[in-house]
Amino acid sequence: SFRPSMSSVAVVTPAASRDLAKIRDEGVLRVAIPEDGLSLHLRAGQPEGFAYDLVRRFALSTGLRLEAVPTDRLSTSLRDLNRGSVDMIAVAGAGTVPMMEGLGWSVPISKSRPMLVGRTAGEIHSFSELAGKTVAVRRFSPWEAQAQQWRLQLYGQLTIVPVPPDRSDADLIEEAAQGKFSLVLLD
Repeated sequence: SFRPSMSSVAVVTPAASRDLAKIRDEGVLRVAIPEDGLSLHLRAGQPEGFAYDLVRRFALSTGLRLEAVPTDRLSTSLRDLNRGSVDMIAVAGAGTVPMMEGLGWSVPISKSRPMLVGRTAGEIHSFSELAGKTVAVRRFSPWEAQAQQWRLQLYGQLTIVPVPPDRSDADLIEEAAQGKFSLVLLD
């Protein structure tokens, strides 16, 4: 089945939830944002992040007060959206968004390119040098499809280690730095 990609920011709204008119009546836009270092993080006690900044600007442009609801992962955000405790989800970064009845995903606002991260990444200067390497990649992500294509082009000489789709870039980079993965494919 079709799985849209979250190339930079996807905003989700439940079809049966409050519409913009009801949100305006209340004056508060409640948005779940994964606290993943890219979408949302705190700096000197103040929220920052790509997804946070976009929804903050949207709220300001519509005269709403933003209530950012930090979450630990996309599954938590989806649960909160389904329960009606948030109005939408804002996410930054590549990945695959789950298909669920009643949800509408925005068109991504930008595209990203794959990046290999890891202790041995600096040793790879050409595509052919990936032969014989092992690459960790998020399941169901656009990069998983890219890694599979690379494996075909390398005649099977690339090992792909799938990782859960809700793992953050920060988690995967840390694990690569610790040596759990020699290479990680990210955006």
